[in-house]
Amino acid sequence: MSILGNFCAIALLQLIAQKCIGVPFSDPSSPSVSSFTSNVAANDGSSSSSSSNNNNHLLHHHQQQLNHHGSASAAGAHTANLNNDVDTSKWVINGYTTVYGTYIGPMRSSMVGTTTMAQSAATNNIGHFFAVNESVVQCVNCTFAGDIGDTFFWLDQSEVPTRDGVRLPTYEFGFSPLGQIRPSKTVLLVLPDNGQRISHYRSLSLFSLNGDISLGSVHIPENLIVPKSQLLPDELRGNRYDVQSGPIQIVDTRTIKIYGFIFQGDKAPDGYFYVGRGLNVSREAGVKAAIRGRDTAEMVSPMNERYSGGKDIIVELPEGYDVHHIDWLSVYCVRFEVDYGHIFIRNISPMVPPYVQKPKRFEDDLAVNDKWAMSNLLGMASQLNFTFQLGPPGGKRGYMSMLNVARPPKYVWYVNGYIADLYLKRGITYTFIIEGGHNETVPELYNPFYLSDSPYGAYSKLSNDEKLKVRKITQEETGRLCRWTETKLDANPDEFATFADFRDTLLLDCDESDRPSVINFTPGREMPQILYFGSYTNYQMGGRIHIVDEFPANLKHAVAEPYRYDARRHKESLELSRDNSAKRTLLSRHLARELNEKWRRTVPLIVEIMKGNLQMAGNTKFILKWGAPPPALPEAPTMAPPPPAIAVLIPLEHHLHQKPFRHLKTSSARLKHQLIVIV
Repeated sequence: MSILGNFCAIALLQLIAQKCIGVPFSDPSSPSVSSFTSNVAANDGSSSSSSSNNNNHLLHHHQQQLNHHGSASAAGAHTANLNNDVDTSKWVINGYTTVYGTYIGPMRSSMVGTTTMAQSAATNNIGHFFAVNESVVQCVNCTFAGDIGDTFFWLDQSEVPTRDGVRLPTYEFGFSPLGQIRPSKTVLLVLPDNGQRISHYRSLSLFSLNGDISLGSVHIPENLIVPKSQLLPDELRGNRYDVQSGPIQIVDTRTIKIYGFIFQGDKAPDGYFYVGRGLNVSREAGVKAAIRGRDTAEMVSPMNERYSGGKDIIVELPEGYDVHHIDWLSVYCVRFEVDYGHIFIRNISPMVPPYVQKPKRFEDDLAVNDKWAMSNLLGMASQLNFTFQLGPPGGKRGYMSMLNVARPPKYVWYVNGYIADLYLKRGITYTFIIEGGHNETVPELYNPFYLSDSPYGAYSKLSNDEKLKVRKITQEETGRLCRWTETKLDANPDEFATFADFRDTLLLDCDESDRPSVINFTPGREMPQILYFGSYTNYQMGGRIHIVDEFPANLKHAVAEPYRYDARRHKESLELSRDNSAKRTLLSRHLARELNEKWRRTVPLIVEIMKGNLQMAGNTKFILKWGAPPPALPEAPTMAPPPPAIAVLIPLEHHLHQKPFRHLKTSSARLKHQLIVIV
């Protein structure tokens, strides 16, 4: 009995220690997941460059407690990755889980071959969906091969997805079509910020706008129990350094938002947000909490600036802590162990949203100063024409970070040879020259140009509901194809210091058999301050147009460099004619002999020459047709051109202006030539 008594006494002491010292608790039955910060608390708190020591002493103390009590796995519950070992049998439709939120259900694949991962091949599941709150849904063990174009997560008020539904952008891909999703990732779906709620819809699908095909769908319960944030009945009040606040909101299990925070931090020795357990605030019973947008988990800085109530503060609890297992939040002086003011955290709803950590995106690995500077083109009297052509986005430092687009398409709009912001003055008429291509058989090369108040573009692919929310400023216009292409396929765009350095390595190529389109645009008084130019058929490849009354004095105008294809090619043609006159005369005579022998039928000519200074490339086939024999032509030289260093096909237009062919050009009735390009 004495041994049993000692055991009971030890167990009782452990429970008391957990209650008083503040050991974190977690639900051991809940599966673990990487978490994302709910967009209910998307606003950052104030920022500061100051720093101090971290919670080393207290975190070490609590970690020892966790290890001693066998709770280390609970402390790491929010950081483990999902895998095939997740027990989905505990998830009940419309049931709440402390880690994921309310379970909506599994999405079953409705098409063969849409998922390629082994796990989904066995279960035929695209993923399991949970409502984090009214505006965020997360997909656990989500899987998609990314092999079907124009595919999005899709909400609809009917049980079958239609064009009347709403696309759900993901945190990782934004509004761009989905790429490959691996099952180890949790995918966050964010409803558009216009008052829409997940509970208003009846189905969530994986939907391809390329043929309006549903790849999988899950029914949303009509009485969906959605986790909700909670306002505390009290506000923060203190008797030192004017500590006070407005309402305090429990955003999720690890996030607290403090409205109108006031604190004379510039006068206090130091000050931290401090959370802990027990009836009294003390250093031993608590731990520092980070301010979002200012601190990190590894470094929490003292608040040494003045807060006058004009900013809302978002406090994030350390890993292993949540609002269900703390008793107070304090503004605390660690240096002298003084409580400036606190509020008790009590009677928290068991169904507040779970804490979900923000997924990693491309910009997390890219320093702010690493992205290329955005060029500005000002519509001054000397610059009233703007040419829109296609070009590559330029890696992580380019369009991706310059315009914050997670997955840019293969081509984006270049304006006068730049990725740029335009500044146009009201009442001035500008000319837009459109060269985005009109080949409908190649989607990436079919880009009707238009202006609207939406940054996403692709008006033709918007849902009916989305179209109602977009104001089109101009009708779409298509023009010939002009694109800047990369000459070195193995080059890394991120190695260039500026966009201009990268662009100078590109080759501008245009369809000479076609013409551009022209739009005359005059910004009026009723125009919004910001417009967007985009492609009618492709997403997120455009840019911004600022409509102003006067140009900002501090803006540097990008000098328009030579970019017009026709002028550039004309210059190159003149140089080519001078440098290669003798060589081309020789070739012309050789060609003349061949033409004279085969004048009554179609003549395909393939000529191999040395590359020399003649900059030609590609596979080209030329066909000549005429209705009557041409006059006798001079004999070709007895020796053929030297052996080739490179095989090319010579366009006829480069030879007809040479002497042997001049008389052929003067009589269009006798000579009709046709150029066929084979790519």
